[in-house]
Amino acid sequence: MGMFQEQSLYDDAIAALAKGMRDLARSRFEDVVSINPKSSLAYAQIAAMQFDEGRHHDCIVNYERAIACDPQAQFFNNLGSALIERSRWEDAEASYREAIARDPRMAMAYNNLGRLLLIRGRPSPAKDAFQQAIMIHPNYPEAHVSLAFTHLELGEFEDGWAEYEWRRKQIPQNRRLPPDFVGQRLNADDAIILIGEQGLGDVIQFCRYAPLIKQRYGCRVYIEVNPLLIGLIGTLDGIDGVVRYGYPFPGDVKYSLMLMSCPLLFGHYSEGNFPKSQSYLRAEPSRSKLFLPYFKDMPAGPRIGMCWAGGGGIPSADKRRSTNLSTWAPLGEVEDVSWVSLQKGDPAKQLKAARTGMTILNVIDDCADMADTAALIMHCDLVITVDTAIAHLSAALGKPTWVLSRRDACWRWLGDRRDSPWYPTVRHYRQKKFGDWDGLMTEVAGDLREYVK
Repeated sequence: MGMFQEQSLYDDAIAALAKGMRDLARSRFEDVVSINPKSSLAYAQIAAMQFDEGRHHDCIVNYERAIACDPQAQFFNNLGSALIERSRWEDAEASYREAIARDPRMAMAYNNLGRLLLIRGRPSPAKDAFQQAIMIHPNYPEAHVSLAFTHLELGEFEDGWAEYEWRRKQIPQNRRLPPDFVGQRLNADDAIILIGEQGLGDVIQFCRYAPLIKQRYGCRVYIEVNPLLIGLIGTLDGIDGVVRYGYPFPGDVKYSLMLMSCPLLFGHYSEGNFPKSQSYLRAEPSRSKLFLPYFKDMPAGPRIGMCWAGGGGIPSADKRRSTNLSTWAPLGEVEDVSWVSLQKGDPAKQLKAARTGMTILNVIDDCADMADTAALIMHCDLVITVDTAIAHLSAALGKPTWVLSRRDACWRWLGDRRDSPWYPTVRHYRQKKFGDWDGLMTEVAGDLREYVK
């Protein structure tokens, strides 16, 4: 009778979970393990729910219980992902490797191992892991995209741009777009719509290709972007219009092109090919003038814009790239500097409590979009920011920009490179040790003292 009751409860739990009735599902799974403390599947289901809820410690406990009952590869793979959320890197790696040992054909475990190795700053073995995942499962978009990031970080741009096209299968369009542009012959009356994709920073970085497309193909060029970018991207030379995302395209549009596919289209396989400009976006003078009163009584000395946290995105990555304002205290010890907040969102609330020794001008709430933020940045002499859209905006405006990166820095900063082939005015700082913002801030503070001199 117990076995039948156990199965009935488990089936009820699965049905409740499918209907979004999570509390009922959890209760039924707990009933299962009370009847059968060896039910590995029930422990694993409870763990999966806890992972989704951000309860990673409890999730780890229940995956370990599932493994004690039945040490199957999938449980080790899932445990590895939970361990990453607790920054237990060595344990996570061991868990993924155990999953692979138990099931050498588990492509997901190879992909997860590769992502962990990439986070730990080991791109070469990460590349091997991604390639193994693809060998097992050739049509695996996540592994191809991860491999693309690895190639790009290593400066292997030809392979990187090609692999990056797999992102279109990873995140398919839920709408019908004009045919893909792959270099077809065009007339002067034809138009291409460039699809601004992913984050605001990605669009700012790659919109520089729009004038090149117009120059090479002699056609009209439009860019579709997030509403926050419309005013800013409108300052880009060589485009015929900016379209708000989701709005109808102009009638002369014949083809579409994903913005981050431009380097592949142009065959930019070495950094010497990348289109460079000291500043390819501009702030509107009329907008900049509106901020003048805030700076009228500011003391002499450099004005430094600052942004200490990301704006969301993938939670685990956003957590790693973001700082707390209090960690900027070493910079607050540098004399004869005025600070300007460029931080929006919940992290801006830290201004009320953080002890940094800084006097920070906070007028960012007057900025309704990125064009307004650009206007504010133009009053700064230098911008110091974590790796977020503000870094791209400041650099695209030609402002000296110091980018502070987590140890697993984004591919575009090319590992430990101090300079950037994308932005001539960028200085890149990367954590020496994982999570060590204090050490990084000490280094930046030393360089800031030299800058002020």
